[in-house]
Amino acid sequence: MSYELNPGLVVAHSDRLENLTDVATTLMQNYPLAPLEEETVLVQSNGIAQWLKIELAKASGIASMLNVTLPARFVWKAYRSILGNDIPKTSPFDKDRLNWRIMRVLPPLLAGEHRDKFDALAKYLSTPNNAEPDQRKLFQLSERIADLFDQYQNYRADWLDAWTKGQFHLDSETERVDAENLWQPLLWKALVHDIGETLYWTNRAELHHRFVEKAKTLTTPPAGLPKRVVVFGISSLPQQTLEVLDAMKGFTQIALCVHNPCKHYWANIVDGKEALKVALKDAKRRHKLKANMQEDIDDDELHLHAQPLLAAWGKQGRDYIHLLDLYDETQEKEADFAALKFEVFSEETPQNLLQQLQNDILELRPLAETRTEWPALDANDRSISFHVCHSVQREIEVLHDQLLAAFEENSKLRPRDVMVMVPDVNVYAPHIDAVFGRFEVGDKRRIPYTLADQGQRHQQPLLVALEMLLTLERSRVTQADVLGLLGVPAIQERFGFHEQEIQELTHWIKHSGARWGLEAEQRAQFGMPIADATNSWWFGLERMVFGYAAGRPESDAQVRWQNVEPYHEVAGLSANAVGKLGLLIDALTRWWTLSSESRALPEWASVGESLLDDFFKASDDEELMLLGKIRSVLSDLLEVVSESGYETPVELNIFKESWLSRVDQPSLNQRFLVGSVNFATLMPMRAIPFKHIYVLGMDDKSYPRRQSSMDFDLMQASYRPGDRSRRDDDRYLFLEALLSAREKFYVSWVGRNARDNSEWPCSVLVAQLREHLVNGWCPEKTKAEAFLAHFTTEHKLQAFNPAYFTGDSANALFSYASEWCETLEGETTQDKVSDWQPEDGQKLRIRIKDLVSFMRQPAEPFFTKRLNTYFRTEEVDTQDSETFAFDGLESWQQRSELVDLSTGWLYAEVKRLGRTPHIDSIDALSAVLDAHFERKKREGVFGVSPFNEVLASRLKDSTNEAFTEAVALLGDVTEVIESLSYSKDFEKIVFSDALTNLFKTSTGEVLQLILSPSSEKPKHKYEPYLRHLLATLAARDRQELGRVTTTVVFQPSGADKSATVVTFSTMNATRAETLLNNLIAAYQEALKAPTAMVGDYAMIWLETYLKKISNGIEPKFAEENALAEVLDKIVESDNLAAAYAYAYRIKHDLENYVCSDVFMNIVRTHYAPLIRLIEGQVPDLELPDPRAGSKGEKAQIEQAQSGTEQGGQA
Repeated sequence: MSYELNPGLVVAHSDRLENLTDVATTLMQNYPLAPLEEETVLVQSNGIAQWLKIELAKASGIASMLNVTLPARFVWKAYRSILGNDIPKTSPFDKDRLNWRIMRVLPPLLAGEHRDKFDALAKYLSTPNNAEPDQRKLFQLSERIADLFDQYQNYRADWLDAWTKGQFHLDSETERVDAENLWQPLLWKALVHDIGETLYWTNRAELHHRFVEKAKTLTTPPAGLPKRVVVFGISSLPQQTLEVLDAMKGFTQIALCVHNPCKHYWANIVDGKEALKVALKDAKRRHKLKANMQEDIDDDELHLHAQPLLAAWGKQGRDYIHLLDLYDETQEKEADFAALKFEVFSEETPQNLLQQLQNDILELRPLAETRTEWPALDANDRSISFHVCHSVQREIEVLHDQLLAAFEENSKLRPRDVMVMVPDVNVYAPHIDAVFGRFEVGDKRRIPYTLADQGQRHQQPLLVALEMLLTLERSRVTQADVLGLLGVPAIQERFGFHEQEIQELTHWIKHSGARWGLEAEQRAQFGMPIADATNSWWFGLERMVFGYAAGRPESDAQVRWQNVEPYHEVAGLSANAVGKLGLLIDALTRWWTLSSESRALPEWASVGESLLDDFFKASDDEELMLLGKIRSVLSDLLEVVSESGYETPVELNIFKESWLSRVDQPSLNQRFLVGSVNFATLMPMRAIPFKHIYVLGMDDKSYPRRQSSMDFDLMQASYRPGDRSRRDDDRYLFLEALLSAREKFYVSWVGRNARDNSEWPCSVLVAQLREHLVNGWCPEKTKAEAFLAHFTTEHKLQAFNPAYFTGDSANALFSYASEWCETLEGETTQDKVSDWQPEDGQKLRIRIKDLVSFMRQPAEPFFTKRLNTYFRTEEVDTQDSETFAFDGLESWQQRSELVDLSTGWLYAEVKRLGRTPHIDSIDALSAVLDAHFERKKREGVFGVSPFNEVLASRLKDSTNEAFTEAVALLGDVTEVIESLSYSKDFEKIVFSDALTNLFKTSTGEVLQLILSPSSEKPKHKYEPYLRHLLATLAARDRQELGRVTTTVVFQPSGADKSATVVTFSTMNATRAETLLNNLIAAYQEALKAPTAMVGDYAMIWLETYLKKISNGIEPKFAEENALAEVLDKIVESDNLAAAYAYAYRIKHDLENYVCSDVFMNIVRTHYAPLIRLIEGQVPDLELPDPRAGSKGEKAQIEQAQSGTEQGGQA
């Protein structure tokens, strides 16, 4: 049955949204509409909308026939319903339509009759040649003016009405618009004139005036308007909207369910109370003054009557709640709603600190009453907590652990009971995904989560790609740009790319020389010579295609077709991917040609449609819907521009911004409340109750959020109750968040500098909350610091800090990251030695390169050989510009190729001549090097001229210097030893390797000459040292060979550096065998029990120690200096986890490790012999021996010198 609805406007107040839901439910159930009639509900956010539907369904078993909409949409519908359908569906005074109209109307005004009034705008829009205004600036300025005029329509309609009549004043006729801003009423008049008299009345002010007049004469609702409107959970509405509802109350039942934090009259405790008093002079006050509270309170006595947090944060809500008194008919209509209560404030007894604070706000308690009202706090009360972190990432990591603990502590708590709010969810989204998204289904630590309020424009791959294409006109089209496009599913679908092809193309692109620029003509706009296409995309494509056609070149003569050097890795069926890449680059080239000129918006729209067709094809339903939305908003944009009459051609970037900005416009269709932990942006009207509310990002810089206001906003100097302010909004929604938490309110912020641990301030709102808790619940001020510490957790910089894994239940620091716990427990590997057996019963075969890696980080074989785990950083960087100078790695790679060329040529010459070649023969080597450089230029490795000539010249000089040094070191060599090999079996390992191209002198001695592309660093000496040991052992088995000398020529790594020579002196084979055996035994032991040793630190220690001894420093102080040098290197390292990944995973605390006897034992056993073998570098000095007693005692390394060392553990 239906109920005969009594019209009127009633308001229900409550501090809890659940109670307001009961009001709405009771209203709909006890006073129902006719069957098939829809309930109209106005809400301000999708969160409130979905929450209300769920709660109504719980109460009634079903939630149907609900028309949930936004207030602005409803108001326009009401205008059209009462004033007739002659009103267009959209008004020419809408913000987006005003924007384009201002762009058309404003330029003539700058040069018109009143141009002196527009001087400030003209100056801003001027261009160097004083021609037309800068179009980009004009678009941006028009946007801001349109937004301001839209605000005026909502909050200052009387101003606009006066300006239309030529009365350029503000709140009163005597308050004239100042001279600097006279352009505003002049521009508004020009816009009204441009729109015309027939449509002028569709401006919001005039429409509103006509609507109110006509609506108040009606007694029955016209077609299109509902019999009842429920306004639910909105914490602020413009006065115009309230006036619309008030005008409808004669024929429609209007019920407002208002979230009110306080049940008493509290308008007189907040800033701006005098202005509010004037605005409400004719209103009947709904709520009474609290007992013993005066109407007018002096500011000096405010603290005696006001609840401090409500006074500090409540301005925005106060204005709205008390403006309702102008329209509220509850007292007159209450008899018509016998089943309803309109004052439904909470009566529950507070059980914890959070609820006590909420009750204080409800009862408007000043601090004096708070101190006497509540008993002493429970020591276990954590209903309000604060967490201080070093970064956003740590905030999310800590949050995840805290949520797991909360779910473990309370089995009834569900993810849907948790809300997490941040100042900007787009900033936090990647960190949330990284922490919460890494756990697979089945992992007990997996917490389902949902991200709301994310802008698609900068998140959705398709939209990111579209934005890149719409900026192509000014884009360099780099490797990163094209590889980014290749990663977009819709582009892959359009061009037919497969995942395997993308991986192959990525490698080919990086090595074929394609770096930036589509072609020579496109690169010319960036100042490149138009004839030089080196490193462009067509340059790389030509190399790939020619490489596929020609195959691997057998001689230089085969590769001189049009000076294109083939890229020979492209072969087989996979070469089809190159054709697809060619189609993509061709499409980009065509689009670049189209995008380089200005066009009218309709023409741009046509081009935009073609762009979507050429580059995108939906790969799933989500992309299909997104493409549909993109086309839809493009059609809407065309309609807007057409209605505004704007026909001037615009640049591509203006079209792009106008198009894509519409994609992210808010709606009620976003995901929210889907049974997961909800992450959302702190937004007004989101006072949804949750058991646990977590507010992150509460640092001083992030919250309250700063919004740069326009200097020409006239409302700033003319406050009226109900005016919106971003900072006031933020204060009130923080209050709403506090009041919406039912069991726990959690606040965190980045309060420590991650570099130096210095303190960063929290938000002023958090500081006020903390200060209020101290003032209200901690009577002894001397204990204030300890009181706050009880609620505050200072977190460590790293998630793996041992403090999180103590197992102490009293410790506020804890973690569920079992991986870190296992790693920390694994630091005591001596207690967890596990035997190791080679796979399939076969001995592990190792070579010199394995021992080199072992000497760098002895923990590496445990991970790589036993666990098959590698921590090397993959090459993911792109090369987005041609080469002007080589970085360290590139320089090493180029020198390495030249070393191979030079060494090969040298060995061939000695073999041909039977002697050392004359130094003058270097000219022959130069010809070989020149041919190499020419090929590299054709490959694009050296970039464009003239830089490629400079790079080639530097490399050639460096190589010549090192080669000249090498030839001088050869002496009287007479032949080349083609190969020397050595092999030995151990318990579970076989060591086997061979050396090639050594030299034999006339006396039968062996010279191993190594040209190294590296500079002389400790880590670069491991390989020649091991090769020296192996050559010594291999020569022992050949009677015609004598003792071995190994000489290394390290190449300079800079133009101002010279080659350096290091020689490893001859040694007996027994000594070499002992050292090698010890090293391999340690390698085998490391497979069972890895150590955190770092070879670099061992060499730094040795070189520093021996240098100090050589300078006459006493051994004790030399040892201290050496250790200090190592510790400095550890502290200075930017990223130990990356530089020494294997050692770091064994022990994070490398500082303690290098101070241990284990470190010293390994240094003297495996690294000291290397230093001692270098001729002329280090005298025969003593080293500290931890086995001799306490740290610092010294002993001669007699065992090491005699070759009787025992295998040290490493």
